Amino acid sequence: MSTSQIRVCIILGTRPEAIKLAPVIQQFRQHPAFDTQVVLTGQHQEMVAQVMQLFSLYADHNLAIMQHGQTLTDITCRSLRGLETLFQQIQPQLVLVQGDTTTAFAAAIAPSTTKFRSGTSKPDSALMLSTIPTPKKPIAA
Repeated sequence: MSTSQIRVCIILGTRPEAIKLAPVIQQFRQHPAFDTQVVLTGQHQEMVAQVMQLFSLYADHNLAIMQHGQTLTDITCRSLRGLETLFQQIQPQLVLVQGDTTTAFAAAIAPSTTKFRSGTSKPDSALMLSTIPTPKKPIAA
């Protein structure tokens, strides 16, 4: 990694996240300005693996959080702990997350548990916002 590259972590854990983030990952990895790290939580390990293979993608890190008989609390706690540790090692400058899953929730709040600045973005929201027309007249309250 060059010192001028922006360190980006793209976090995913479910098949819908993998499908929506695949083109984002491909674009970030092709651009020389970014040092892109793809992180899998392992929330839906087998289904994500199928999508990663379909798009010829690989993960740089896999938290492998799933365990038999776990609860939603277990998934959340393991994701947060794993991401916190990883973020302290990698020190990303930007964290990208998509969706409304436990993985997305944990990835969106994990940067706030570390001692570095980080931005979190939802690509689907950015796409939605870019397609909303700007009103020509102010909207009356």
